[in-house]
Amino acid sequence: MKHPTITRTRLLAAATVAALTLLPAACSGGSEAAPHDSAAARTGAAALTVEDPWAKAADEGMTAVFGTLTNGSGHEVRLVSAESDAAESVELHVFVDDGGTPVMREAGEGLVIPADEPFTLEPGGPHLMLLGVTDPLEPGEDVTVVVTAEDGSTLEITAPVRSFDGANESYEPDGDGSVNRSGHSGGNHSGHEEDR
Repeated sequence: MKHPTITRTRLLAAATVAALTLLPAACSGGSEAAPHDSAAARTGAAALTVEDPWAKAADEGMTAVFGTLTNGSGHEVRLVSAESDAAESVELHVFVDDGGTPVMREAGEGLVIPADEPFTLEPGGPHLMLLGVTDPLEPGEDVTVVVTAEDGSTLEITAPVRSFDGANESYEPDGDGSVNRSGHSGGNHSGHEEDR
């Protein structure tokens, strides 16, 4: 005759082992947690991606950085400043219509990158303006610009430098801080002359 205490002990031990084996599966609930680095989890500048960045070659003076920014955060991101070792300063620029004349201005409120939409930095449109280029920027080199969002987060953009032939426009600062584009045809940044 078997001893009932030994059978109950073995049965209890087997049940405990089975329960501990199934516990992790029960806790997961059958779903996986979202990865911590998903675009929706990132905020500010960290939520931005850059496609096809490039900078116009320049020996001195001014030049600009272009490309397409995409914001995967689900809410708009406002860029408020930028800096680069390649220039004395970097400004966020936009073009506005001033009585039928396109005028380039520093974006006083910053550049707002909408959620889940591409935002193009382009000649004749919003761009990152490098003022006081410290060394010639030659085709084939890279220039790095760090943009800062209003929450203090940053995004580093590395843009290949390339030749860009265009309208050879000249920029002349007006009294209100805007820059009047004279000789413009096509909205590019070739022929920048520093007037600061």
